[in-house]
Amino acid sequence: MKKTVLFLLVCGLLGALAYFFLHSSREEQVRGQLERLCEYVHKKGDEPPLDSLTRAVRTGTLFSESCQVYFDNPRVEGRLNRKELARRISLARNSFSLLTLSFHDISMRFPEDNRADISLTMRIRGRLRGGEAFADVRELVMGMERADGEWLISLVEEVQVLER
Repeated sequence: MKKTVLFLLVCGLLGALAYFFLHSSREEQVRGQLERLCEYVHKKGDEPPLDSLTRAVRTGTLFSESCQVYFDNPRVEGRLNRKELARRISLARNSFSLLTLSFHDISMRFPEDNRADISLTMRIRGRLRGGEAFADVRELVMGMERADGEWLISLVEEVQVLER
């Protein structure tokens, strides 16, 4: 009797630890990809063209082969492949002498093992090449899918916030 209770207790504890480890591990992996996106977009001054190209290629690796993108301003809507996304992000980066991207108020859920639905606030701050300061805040919904062990961004959609 005591062995059975002890066995059930150990199994329950191991199951709870496995669930906690796997659950937090997925969240950490997704947050890690978002942090890498911020790191690759970051710009702290003029950079050699090779560095800019390297960052563009790295940025592209964070997206799925085909990603749905919906933004109002500038108007972008539809499916873009990772090369096109990397090209557009690179062009946007080149407009800045300083650039910082950060994500806040991140909430995520995992409706399936290999899919994450994320809502967050994106903040972009920087200095345009002409010298004027730039700041923008947007609410986003993002989707990520795990492929070959990596979480890749498959959806980026701007959420319209109603003003009173």
